[in-house]
Amino acid sequence: MSGDEPMRERHVICLSALEGGDFAFAERIVDDTEADRRDRWSYRIREFCCKKIGRLDEAAKAKAAAVELEARVSPRPLPSST
Repeated sequence: MSGDEPMRERHVICLSALEGGDFAFAERIVDDTEADRRDRWSYRIREFCCKKIGRLDEAAKAKAAAVELEARVSPRPLPSST
């Protein structure tokens, strides 16, 4: 999860909304976040919300953005020693 305190608070609110089944509210919280501050969790939450609401094209876009961010921040595998 994000190291940014306000972003973590947004994620907690989103997860609480998801637990309560309020997918539209959780999506609005993510959408209200400035685009340059969104992290991979934001896009994964948006992907889940869109799937639950039935907007599969939007879910695919959110998934693609999350995968792109994950590729940038995930550590590269260590070379194998032979």
